[in-house]
Amino acid sequence: MQNDAVSNGYHDTGFAHLRGVLDPALVAAWQPQLMEAAHDLPNRASGQEIAAVFEPHRAAPAIAHILTAPVLGRIAADWLRTEAIRLVAAAAYIKPPGAPATFWHQDLWFFPIVDATMLTLWLPLAPIDAALAPMVYAAGSHRDGFTEASYDTPPEGKLLLRAAPMALGDVAIHDGWTLHASDPNGGTTAREAVGLSYIPADTRFATRDALQASPARWQWLAPYLDDANYREGAPVDGPACPAIALS
Repeated sequence: MQNDAVSNGYHDTGFAHLRGVLDPALVAAWQPQLMEAAHDLPNRASGQEIAAVFEPHRAAPAIAHILTAPVLGRIAADWLRTEAIRLVAAAAYIKPPGAPATFWHQDLWFFPIVDATMLTLWLPLAPIDAALAPMVYAAGSHRDGFTEASYDTPPEGKLLLRAAPMALGDVAIHDGWTLHASDPNGGTTAREAVGLSYIPADTRFATRDALQASPARWQWLAPYLDDANYREGAPVDGPACPAIALS
């Protein structure tokens, strides 16, 4: 799954575009199922973008089967360099024509873990070109850890890398601390994608002291800790964070 050049690039930049790692026919078969399920969920909109959060333990069996697919888990496990992983987040991101840019953020900011590794796999459900709201990554930003970054402007002093064009069967992966955003959708069709975030299976919840080290992050996280099944210092596990079979 890896070659030295791509692997070194990922660990230097916190991002990699993996070409042709999935069967395009498989992704095409997943697309209508995922989009139908996404539109049936209570959607959280940001601007004109729809972010539909999947819960694997509550999803229909066909959707749960996709979200926990070994072929996706294997990619994540290989890049996390472990043989045991859990899925901690899954969502569909639907950006219609004319939708604005998505704000700059770090995925780990939204989870009550600190000293842990996370990998997000971004799976487009149709080909993406430079006009169709591609993802944008701030190279090397994962090395800075948590960043009190502006939501609206790119980080200063970082090379910006765009994942475009992407063919059906391509995926993009990024580290949980990599600052990223997406461009506006200047195309004529909706950009449809799914994001899946994975952690090593031995990951533990952070202590409250560790989370409170960043007041802004703590202020955002504190109201959601019960929903996240937070247990200070305990393993991140349970049906909401399923272990992924890799074969």
